[in-house]
Amino acid sequence: MKHIYIITFSIFIFCFNSIAQKSIRRPIGARGNGKTSRRVLDAIEHRKLETFFSAREYDFEGCSKFNKEDDKNLYNYFVTCEDGTFAKDENIEELYSASKRIKRNIYENHLLDDISEFTKTKLQNRLNELIQIKECLKSKDDSSCLLKKEQLVDNTIEELKEMRFNLALSSKPPKNKEFNEELSHSFDSIFSDDLPPLSEKEKEEVRDEYLDQSFRIHQEWLAQKSSGNPNCIKKLSPGIYTTNKDSLCSIINAYEKMGPENRLNNETREKYKTRYEDIVTNNPLLSHINLRGDEPRDEIFKQIYSALEKLTSATHKSLINVRKLKGSERATLLQNDLIVDQYINESGANEIKCDVLQSLKTDVDNSDMLYELSVAAGTLTAGAACIPLGLVCGLVVAIGGEAIAIKHIEQKYDHAKLSLNSGLKSSESVSDTNDERNIALIAAPLAALGIERSANIARKNPLYQELKKITHRVLRKKDPNYDLSSDIKGVRKKSEFRKKTEDIKAPKNKEELKKRYLNKELVDETLNQRWIDNAKVDAADMYLDVDNSAMKRLNDNLGDKELVTALTNMHKDVLSSKINKLLEKYPNIDIEIYSDFKSVRYAFTAKPEPSKIPPEFTELLDKAYKEANSEYAKMVKALDAIPESENAKGWFQAGTGITADQAGIALKMARRRDKKVNLPGMIPTKDLPGIVDFEYAKQLVKRDLEDINSIAQDFKNPSHPLNKAGLTEEIEGTDSLTLDTSLFEIVRKVPKPSEDNVIATMKKYESKPGSNMNYEQAEYYLKVKNIQKQIKEKHGVELDESQAQQVLNYGENLDSLTPGLWTAKREFASLDKASHGGMSGDVTGMGAQNMKQVAKDLANSNNTTDPREALVAIREGEEKITGVFKDVKKDFEQTVERILRERKIPFQTKCSGDDCVVIPEKELSLDDHRAMMKAFTQKDNPSQFRMSFIPRDVPSNARSQLAVNGELVEKELRKLLTGVGQGKITKERLDQITMGTRMPKEWSDGAIDLLYTSPTDISKEERELINKQFKEAVKLVNDKLNKDAAKEGKEEVYQYQTVEPTQF
Repeated sequence: MKHIYIITFSIFIFCFNSIAQKSIRRPIGARGNGKTSRRVLDAIEHRKLETFFSAREYDFEGCSKFNKEDDKNLYNYFVTCEDGTFAKDENIEELYSASKRIKRNIYENHLLDDISEFTKTKLQNRLNELIQIKECLKSKDDSSCLLKKEQLVDNTIEELKEMRFNLALSSKPPKNKEFNEELSHSFDSIFSDDLPPLSEKEKEEVRDEYLDQSFRIHQEWLAQKSSGNPNCIKKLSPGIYTTNKDSLCSIINAYEKMGPENRLNNETREKYKTRYEDIVTNNPLLSHINLRGDEPRDEIFKQIYSALEKLTSATHKSLINVRKLKGSERATLLQNDLIVDQYINESGANEIKCDVLQSLKTDVDNSDMLYELSVAAGTLTAGAACIPLGLVCGLVVAIGGEAIAIKHIEQKYDHAKLSLNSGLKSSESVSDTNDERNIALIAAPLAALGIERSANIARKNPLYQELKKITHRVLRKKDPNYDLSSDIKGVRKKSEFRKKTEDIKAPKNKEELKKRYLNKELVDETLNQRWIDNAKVDAADMYLDVDNSAMKRLNDNLGDKELVTALTNMHKDVLSSKINKLLEKYPNIDIEIYSDFKSVRYAFTAKPEPSKIPPEFTELLDKAYKEANSEYAKMVKALDAIPESENAKGWFQAGTGITADQAGIALKMARRRDKKVNLPGMIPTKDLPGIVDFEYAKQLVKRDLEDINSIAQDFKNPSHPLNKAGLTEEIEGTDSLTLDTSLFEIVRKVPKPSEDNVIATMKKYESKPGSNMNYEQAEYYLKVKNIQKQIKEKHGVELDESQAQQVLNYGENLDSLTPGLWTAKREFASLDKASHGGMSGDVTGMGAQNMKQVAKDLANSNNTTDPREALVAIREGEEKITGVFKDVKKDFEQTVERILRERKIPFQTKCSGDDCVVIPEKELSLDDHRAMMKAFTQKDNPSQFRMSFIPRDVPSNARSQLAVNGELVEKELRKLLTGVGQGKITKERLDQITMGTRMPKEWSDGAIDLLYTSPTDISKEERELINKQFKEAVKLVNDKLNKDAAKEGKEEVYQYQTVEPTQF
């Protein structure tokens, strides 16, 4: 049987030439006088030289596809050269002469030549790259090199953190410790100093992982024992178990009492060790950096550059060493696993090549092992003979035997370190060599110290316990498919959350309430993300959405946002405790949980499929919700911090549905019952259960959809004032129209009428027969009037009352259909760390764009009035508009990066929600500010961002607020300027002007400077208007900030001044 291999690389040039060196031999078997002829003996010897041997397993990853299941599949074969290609001939018993057979040693020689040249080429390339990188990093003028420097520091910081994280869990810690806080590499001689110990933040992260893994192991153990211990182990939820704390279950509970250092098994620690080794192999720079990654960037870069110099030196030394290798010495290159795998990958793997490589590798490994075993054998023999002579003879043995082996292993270890630094060897191989070295050092004293003393020393070193395993281990790559990032953390945290079923103790007063609940998070981002992942694919059977629907009103009326936040968090605690208590009766119902500043959301799933949520569960859930509201209201009343007129039972509304969006819209419809009158779309309170289900709420949604479609049809009328004024827009791909974005801005920001104005309006209509207004009707009437006024002032368009109502209803109905925002972690783009000053950029118009997107989604779904279809279309649209906003923020970051890189200013940027910040590592000049604003002026939307610059030396807790105050000034200024006619600038023109405020160091007074520019010339009249209204805008902001401060009981007095604005 023959297998033909088309061969590449220089090793096979000799294929033709080697044939000519062979003579034709006759068939073996001729005998004379009963003796084997010399010709037969020669043929047998030739056959030995020509025989190749198949391997069962291969040390090289590129050859693993040729692994055999057992020894039965092993065979010997010849290799022949036919037409410039090699063929494998398994007809090994054919003893006829073969002119085309290749001697194995010739093949081996040329193969080693090829690997040697390949290694030298790779080393030379690596050396050239390292030299180029060093030169680039030294450059102070090349902007691309400056960018690479920053990227190198960023990548190193991330990899350092990951390396340290895995290293802390990769070996057994000291007694009663969960993990290793003091870190050192497994190949310690590479370093001049030990790594810094874990920081407090790192300890928290590592401990979290430790808890995850110990939880996983414990759960696996409980699952195994559950069937035999039904009274001691109970099911908490699908796939999760817990234990009874009964004394009769002491055997079960004993598991939990074991030392923390024993709660991770060796198999788990080995996984972390593999991850750690892979990280160091992929980036040998880390082997020379003794940092945490939280140090100043300059210090990190200094060590990176020093590490690059070490790697350059190691690579150069390796290249010299490889060039010196001759003859059989070249086979030592096969111990460099990375380079050999790369060679196989680039040259192509075939069974002949892999068999020869494995044979050579085994010879190299065995030559070392045989040498060490021969020394050990000699030691053991001498030790046995010396036993009667006692200690002295033992010392001689130690010096005469183990010392030689240790020296030999030290040489191997030095070679392994050099190979790692040169990129030839993986850190796993270095670590294995180090284990070998350490075991030799541990084992050496055994003969000298005697069995008892030696055993005591050995027990203290865990490496001794692995002596036999390491001696007999075949070094292989670990399972690449094992993933330590599977969501054990989420399962653990969810089970911990679900166990919280105790009654909540009421705080005694407002101070205790804030202390307990102001900063309390019901769940963290891990569980939030699980819920989001579930909700995106509607994976649950039922969703529950609950929020503080009165939050905005409470913030306005109470004037204490901290109090309202604490009250909201307390309700979450009360409600979740009730629901979790209910879930104890339903261990086969799984949950996911979500919480943000305002709401709490559950996802309920019956398991195993195709199970369903029992009908009575929905009724009991509604009961638990009502009980929670009632209990909560009593707790709030006892605080004596809320006006008697407030009804805390009605603050929190709830909705359910078979999708998360259905539950969300049911919640929004539930809010309408918190009214005293039946306005259009109102649900009478008496008709509602505690929780509003989507099946009930969908009738209201359908009515809203019909209203939206009807109003949109009116907008299409050519005589409609908004259509005539160009304030409507066609929706691409449809025949529908929607409003201009500026009108959505007006609807979103129509102010809530003051109580005095509402009451005055009610009295005004009392005198008119049949025209009495209640409070809500008067409030609605004033909003409509405000809409009329703003549209006339800003666009010069007069609407009658019914048309203004249309605009208000259209916008509010669309707003009510905007999907809920799901954010795993509420992040803030903060300037707290901007000690050198910084910049904020607030994205404008996001709320209005969201409303407009809903209109587009409905139009693109053929103006459906089916609530289910509408919600699906709206959620898809939300993903599109989210992508648009991500692009906007990405463009902000790239624009800032381009300007500051050109100016060689190191910086960091961060965006969250609709806010972005820039934190430079040195103070930005006025010229820097102008350069950034000029860059944004060239964009399609020059007013996309409200920019505010803060100076250096502002107290850290005031920096972000100072920037926000600057944004408020610009917002008020644009309000004052926007309009038609005398003393106004049209919105279209104002959108082409980029503005930025330069704030003073004093966070409540000092002079504010305004910078503004435009891609087109700004007229004298426009400049005068901007300068005039800037002073008025600052005055309005002072008034607003002082009013808010007074409402919250703060004493700050805002007295910002102005300087003459700067146009450039």
